[in-house]
Amino acid sequence: MWGSDWPVSVIGPAEADDPHAPDDGSAAYQPTARDRWAEVVIAWAEDRGHDVDAILWRNATEFYRIGERRAIPDAEDQPRRGILGWLRG
Repeated sequence: MWGSDWPVSVIGPAEADDPHAPDDGSAAYQPTARDRWAEVVIAWAEDRGHDVDAILWRNATEFYRIGERRAIPDAEDQPRRGILGWLRG
């Protein structure tokens, strides 16, 4: 799964051509930093023939069961799935 430490990663020395960089060279919010990181990951995945959609969102959707509605199992012996199942083993 793709991840970032946004918004932490967008605070710091700006790129040389960043129009939002402060004139004094101090740390600044870089509004394009997250997009640049995503572009690097996409290019890396495409160059290696990986499934970009899976890396960026599909694996997380399946793992965290986003958008899925289901009943809570009655029996304790049923296998747990999703993040809680993973955390609890």
